[in-house]
Order: sequence, then structure tokens, then C-alpha cells
Amino acid sequence: MKRIMEFIQHTIQSFKNSMDQYGEARITFYESMCALSEKK
Repeated sequence: MKRIMEFIQHTIQSFKNSMDQYGEARITFYESMCALSEKK
């Protein structure tokens, strides 16, 4: 049972890390799109 809990916590942790990376990439993409639209 303990190993299952450790596996679940590890999965949640890696999921949070991937979500953080996705959020940062989305913010960077949004800022670059705003900069491109302002230059026109």
C-alpha cells in the first residue's frame, strides 16, 4: 500500500511540473503574439 501512495504522489508531482512548464510556455507564446501584433 505504501508503494502505491508513493507512486501516486510521484505521478501528481510530475503532472504538476508538466503543467507549470505548459503554463510558462503558454504565457511566453501569448506575450510574443502580443508583441508581433503591436509591431504591425
